[in-house]
Amino acid sequence: MEHYLKKLLKNPIASLLPTPKHQLKKTPIGEIPKEWQVVKLGEVAEIKTGKSDVKDTVEDGPFLFFDRSAIVKRSVRFLFDCEAVILPGEGKTFLPKYYFGKFDLHQRAYALLNFSKNVYAKFVFYWLEHKIAQSYLCQKAVGFTALSLRKPIISSLPLPLPP
Repeated sequence: MEHYLKKLLKNPIASLLPTPKHQLKKTPIGEIPKEWQVVKLGEVAEIKTGKSDVKDTVEDGPFLFFDRSAIVKRSVRFLFDCEAVILPGEGKTFLPKYYFGKFDLHQRAYALLNFSKNVYAKFVFYWLEHKIAQSYLCQKAVGFTALSLRKPIISSLPLPLPP
């Protein structure tokens, strides 16, 4: 299933589906199978920020520390113990990370967690990697020198969901 989801989100959705067996519908994010729906990310996941700062990191901590950087650091404490998709809150791009376990989170990073029934964290992760989602986040982000995401921007991100 993971391979299918990755393939589905790396290519245009419509081009992966056989025709005319599947009927498509137009949506704000492009054509999707008519059985699918588009929801807002905030409707199917809880969005939380961390409370830690980079100064809280240590070289040999037992827990991963996610911040705005592509480099994952270490911490002596954890704020979350769950499956999550982590998004940086600032930067030039907003590439997600997927993690399952105990982790610490920077105050300007977001954890998407407690997904609704039938919504898979890895599916959300792959969607957030997709150019449509990345384009949406970059267009909606605020700021000039460094782009910044706010919780309402993430919450309103359109998410295609299969039945």
